[in-house]
Amino acid sequence: MKTRKYVSVLIPILAVLIFTGGCATDKMTYKSKDYEIYGTWVNPNAKPVIQFGKMVFNIDGVSESYNTIESTTSMNKKFVITNKWVESKGVIIYTLIFDMGTEIELIYGLAKISDSGKTLELSISKSDYPKEIDPKYTEYFIGYRQE
Repeated sequence: MKTRKYVSVLIPILAVLIFTGGCATDKMTYKSKDYEIYGTWVNPNAKPVIQFGKMVFNIDGVSESYNTIESTTSMNKKFVITNKWVESKGVIIYTLIFDMGTEIELIYGLAKISDSGKTLELSISKSDYPKEIDPKYTEYFIGYRQE
């Protein structure tokens, strides 16, 4: 009788331990096929102060912007991908919101990744998502994927 009670209590406990142990070993994976924007983008021809020389989009939702490719000091900001779609020729478009760290300081972005996946263009605006990506504006970044 004692053995039956012992086994009936032990089996559910072991089942819970096996289930939770199996879940705990799952690791986050890099989602390159879903989020091509992640990685380091550089522009060796950027004009410091006016344009960033390097931008890094991390999978943890933090972006780093550097004045030059060689800079070690970055402006970090949180970002959220709000939409993504692929145009007919394979160009990937993202809309993003950057959180500059204050309650009222949100920046809206429109990003385009070339069909080769090697060129990123980004326009930003403080009021709403940009309607187009235009290199004439100062709120424009072009970068090339750093391998």
